[in-house]
Amino acid sequence: LLAELQRDAGPPEAPVLMTSTLHRTLFGAAAGLDKLVFEPAAGVAAYYDLAQDPEERANRIDAAPERVAPLACQLSTVARKP
Repeated sequence: LLAELQRDAGPPEAPVLMTSTLHRTLFGAAAGLDKLVFEPAAGVAAYYDLAQDPEERANRIDAAPERVAPLACQLSTVARKP
């Protein structure tokens, strides 16, 4: 996935929105090399800069609010759906 994102270089027209309910409910949004994940039950959100951290080890949500905000807006539309 990272190789595909790097090849495309620029962010897509709209973020890719994801949901997972396998073991716990997670919502995610990715645009370009930015990824935001939210776990509502725990009230935890994580932002990853995949260019710098492809293994998603460092949550940088407080370090890059200008990159988190657009993803959070997109993610809120998915998280509100029943």
